[in-house]
Amino acid sequence: MWIRSAIGAPFFSGAGVVLGVYGTYLVTRQYHPFDKAGFARTVARLLILRITRRGDEADRAIKVAIGLADPEDRWQTLNGVYYVFLGFVAQVVGSLLWLVDAMLPHCISR
Repeated sequence: MWIRSAIGAPFFSGAGVVLGVYGTYLVTRQYHPFDKAGFARTVARLLILRITRRGDEADRAIKVAIGLADPEDRWQTLNGVYYVFLGFVAQVVGSLLWLVDAMLPHCISR
């Protein structure tokens, strides 16, 4: 059991994060007119602009993107909500496995 929880905890926690990020992408898909790679590049670009204190340039880029945004696809948005929920469930499972992993050595030694 200890080995399985030690392996399962990071797996479920990481999977939960990935599912949550993908679900959030789907929920907000109508707000950005880019494919997945274009979205990642845009996020990185906006982050760099904010870090380098060029917020006005970032704001202009966001306004351009808003003008190009798609209408809402409710199926895609609801599907994203389900991915976010599954991500939370996976993170809870991972957290419980971390807890088992942390507590089991203490329970066995007694």
